[in-house]
Amino acid sequence: MPTTITHVVYPTILAALVAYVVTLQPTFTQGFILGQLSILFLLALVLKYLFLDSSATPAVPPSFAPLSAQERGAKAGHVFEEKLDESVTSLPLPLHDGTESAEWFNLILHEVFNSYRQQLRDNVRGDAGNDIARTRIQRYLNEHRGSGLIDPIVVNAVSLGHSAPKLSNAHIIPRAVDQKDATGPQIRIEATYTDTVSLGLSTSVCFNQPVPGFARLPVSLSVALNFLRATILIFPPAPDDPEPTLTLQLQPDVELSLHTNSLFGLRAKLENVSKVHELLENRIRRALVERGTWRIHLPLKKT
Repeated sequence: MPTTITHVVYPTILAALVAYVVTLQPTFTQGFILGQLSILFLLALVLKYLFLDSSATPAVPPSFAPLSAQERGAKAGHVFEEKLDESVTSLPLPLHDGTESAEWFNLILHEVFNSYRQQLRDNVRGDAGNDIARTRIQRYLNEHRGSGLIDPIVVNAVSLGHSAPKLSNAHIIPRAVDQKDATGPQIRIEATYTDTVSLGLSTSVCFNQPVPGFARLPVSLSVALNFLRATILIFPPAPDDPEPTLTLQLQPDVELSLHTNSLFGLRAKLENVSKVHELLENRIRRALVERGTWRIHLPLKKT
């Protein structure tokens, strides 16, 4: 029913405008309207046949794989990683300024991340394992992309990385005895993550105006991590807690640096739009802060 109304209303309005414009005694207003309609018509032609895809089936957008770690070596993340390695390896255990080195925990964390990578690959090595991980990520993205606005997403390349977050400068914040509602002691620790994690995908954005399925805008996107740095607060459970829970909370001062490549359009193309880079960084940073609380329920002690 809405489609029928659209097909009736739009031609009626257009016919009325044309009848008003092409009278025998043209006026300034009629000339102005005709000029604006001409500009809009030319703009629609440029967008539809240069940037947009008007075919019934979406065209395969041009794709490109994310840059490798060597290609991004000149970026800030590579320099940051080198400085971090030097500073972490020089940390004594413990430090004399009240901080503790977390190198022993970094070894465990590295093994945990490797375990998750192997699960994504179904414990298959090489290119076959990478293809399994790519298929799983592609299935997850398509299950959460919604409908009507974006065409099916094709993941062209994925890198799960090889490293893990590095923890350092752990501080124990004692309980404030002068506050009645004060919580127990807290642990403040700094986390830094530099790796070759990257994702390259292709899809199309659908335009449903002025009519459904009017056109599609092919999109190719590549996102790679330079570095991530954040502060984490750890809240141990109280000794008398009936349901002991270890809480990890990411603080708002998250520093995130990404390397992105973007490509929009069919015949004419827009490449590496800076606004897209800013939008991705801000959205990912916000998502990390909003969802950056993890609660680990510990087993109850049997009495």
